[in-house]
Amino acid sequence: MLVDIAVIIPTCDRPFFLEKALVSVGIQNMQPAEIIIVDASAGTDTKKLCSNPIPGLQSAVRWVKAETKGAAVQRNQGIAITSMPFIAFMDDDVYLNPHCIDQLFNCLLADEKTGGVNALIINQQFHPPGKLSRMVYGLFTSKEVLNNLEGKIIGPVINFLCSEDNSEPVIRVQWLNLGLTIYRRAALPAPVFDPYFIGYSFMEDVTLSLRVGKKWNLYTLRDARIFHDSQPGDHKKNAYRLGIMQTRNRFYIMTNILQKKGFRARAGFYFYALFQLFAIAGYPMPAGTKLSTIRGMITGLFKLD
Repeated sequence: MLVDIAVIIPTCDRPFFLEKALVSVGIQNMQPAEIIIVDASAGTDTKKLCSNPIPGLQSAVRWVKAETKGAAVQRNQGIAITSMPFIAFMDDDVYLNPHCIDQLFNCLLADEKTGGVNALIINQQFHPPGKLSRMVYGLFTSKEVLNNLEGKIIGPVINFLCSEDNSEPVIRVQWLNLGLTIYRRAALPAPVFDPYFIGYSFMEDVTLSLRVGKKWNLYTLRDARIFHDSQPGDHKKNAYRLGIMQTRNRFYIMTNILQKKGFRARAGFYFYALFQLFAIAGYPMPAGTKLSTIRGMITGLFKLD
């Protein structure tokens, strides 16, 4: 059964994983009318993949060459060439469980005030914070929110995923990650993704959610599930540049989207940045990557807009 959804998938030189993602769409009993692949690959393997049949897949697959490389800008390019009333965003390394699309779509249709819904990531879930983290988070929110952080955004744009242990099958949230998310086109801003976000586009999903969430309800479905087979990419190889982006993008969202610009908000931002630096210093990762990440985050603090 085809439904009026266009799925936008930005990709770059990962045809093996993209094929697995498309196969997982092919097992759905509800499938999108079209899938738009916005391809920034140097080679032609992805284009060839899109011209070949995918087992079970009934959707029309449209391949377009990316005009500019970057997750947000590639998604904007894909949106511009479809007129579908529902827009889904999907990563090229995400695999859908059966019935995932129909659960999301039916939830979206059930209430005209719902602007967007997304699936739970099986291998990336919320875990209760430890004592130190909880103390830090407590500086930015109430005790009530602290006891129910799933799907929330607090303080200097600290965002939390949901978990399969949540007692609610439909979880009201403040943000939607873009592993697999369906939005009403009518709920989307223009442009959909802020041009501030380039390259890896860290937290472009949070920004979009905050804008849509001003007028629409957002939900994560506990039982609609995906697996994120996260792959290395150019953006992850340069930990220094990624550290800069994480710091600057978080500050941009706090000051320009949430409009938190006062002394207290800025002080909270720097305090949380310091907490992150200490947390990364104690996190098990290669020494070179750790040092580059810390250097990048500190550099980012001196490059805030």
